Formats: sequence, C-alpha cells, structure tokens
Amino acid sequence: MATMAKAGYGRTLDGGAEYDFFHPVRAGDILAAVPKIIDIYERESKRGNIIFSVMETTYDNQNGNLVAKVRQTFIHR
Repeated sequence: MATMAKAGYGRTLDGGAEYDFFHPVRAGDILAAVPKIIDIYERESKRGNIIFSVMETTYDNQNGNLVAKVRQTFIHR
C-alpha cells in the first residue's frame, strides 16, 4: 500500500474478497498465513487511471494442510 501511495495512488478501496475453505480448523490448531500479490492491472475511468491489485493469502495448519485461501481485490486511485 505504501508503494502505491508513493506512486500517486493515495486512496485505496476494498474491492471485495473471495473465500475458499478446504479443511476444518479446530481449537488448538496453529495457522500460518502466506500472502502474495497475484495480479496487478490498470483501467481507465472518467477521473483518470485506476490500479487494481489482487492479493491471495493461503492458510495452512500445523500439519501442512491447506485450510483456507482468500483472494482480496484492492482499488487504488
């Protein structure tokens, strides 16, 4: 987000999130989250260019099982 602000896109909006669940999470589980940017693209609007960034975060439990995946879209103006 700081990089987008330095590039002149100081406003960020939440564009939504998609959730996929693969394995049950139980009390006492230890989860590890790994976020990564999977896509960045630009669109023109009436007020100028808009940048969309898509981040995917995967969640694994202590046994290495993938329990969830979240894809979030951010809109930068």
